[in-house]
Amino acid sequence: MARKGLAGEIKPQVVEAKPVVKAAKVEKAVKAEKVVEAAPVVEKVAEPQVELETLTVAQLKEVAQGLGLTGLSGLKKAELVEAIKAAQK
Repeated sequence: MARKGLAGEIKPQVVEAKPVVKAAKVEKAVKAEKVVEAAPVVEKVAEPQVELETLTVAQLKEVAQGLGLTGLSGLKKAELVEAIKAAQK
């Protein structure tokens, strides 16, 4: 709040703020709070859809290995595509 001085100028008035809640009440409230840890949220992010037929055999093998498929060395491109599609379902 401001007050006018003798010459008509406005002088700011400093007012001390008083605490609304006593420190003991705050400490008691903090101690009473229960801390609950939430389980982490895991979202499955959809991988970008790629036309498997457009990938090379080497790229298909990488995708298949990423899906945990084994025994890929003797497969042809079409067989790799089908194996990957089956593993993605």
